[in-house]
Amino acid sequence: MKKIHFKIVSLCLLFMGTAIFAQQKNAAPVDSEFLLKAFNSRMIATNDAKLAVKKGTTAKVRAFGSQMVRDQNQMYAVIKQIWYSQNRLTI
Repeated sequence: MKKIHFKIVSLCLLFMGTAIFAQQKNAAPVDSEFLLKAFNSRMIATNDAKLAVKKGTTAKVRAFGSQMVRDQNQMYAVIKQIWYSQNRLTI
């Protein structure tokens, strides 16, 4: 279980850090394919987190799931901001 948490947190930090880095001034445009993959990955992680909230057997698991949902929503916002800043219409 701890291995799974570590992998999830590592992937979240990777995607969040990549998105934030790409958002900086003078950064090169981010590839559309990357943004779509990042968005889809966030959707999957959000669904997993919601499942942890709904079916978690302990308060810690449910709390972790809730935190993951909040984190994923923040990453959605960053991805959307990058998407719209590069003159793309819909995601």
